[in-house]
Amino acid sequence: MTEKIVVLPRFKHSPGNPARCYIPTGTIEINGAMWPFLTPEQQEFVLNHERGHRDLKTYSEVEADNYALNKMALKKPFSLRDHINSVKVISKGNRERVRNAQVMALRLAAKDGSKEAAQLLKLPMYANASGDNYQLYIVLCLILIIGIICWKNIKI
Repeated sequence: MTEKIVVLPRFKHSPGNPARCYIPTGTIEINGAMWPFLTPEQQEFVLNHERGHRDLKTYSEVEADNYALNKMALKKPFSLRDHINSVKVISKGNRERVRNAQVMALRLAAKDGSKEAAQLLKLPMYANASGDNYQLYIVLCLILIIGIICWKNIKI
């Protein structure tokens, strides 16, 4: 089956949306007015996210984000960081989606052997998002993930 991707000049009703998927036909539409402003990593994330909607036949943004992560994670340097940053930019900082991206990235890092990521997953902030130190934990997690990825790349 050939993937159908259509570039439209702009999205009239959702100009800030970089892409969308029409699930019944599997057609992915790209917002030509926004696409050039995305980094290559964000573009790859968006395409995989839309493929997630299509392949999983879901309207859930989080499920599509997870699909994209599983397609891209640990395939190149900084992929986990790039995923979290892409979710943050594309979702316009949606806390649920960003938090899910962080947790899923940590789970993948832990599964890949990172003891630090496994320890971070035990923190209460992952059980309860309403802590006062939420932003501090996010920054610490991002720093740790970047460190893990750098260490893994130097080790190889």
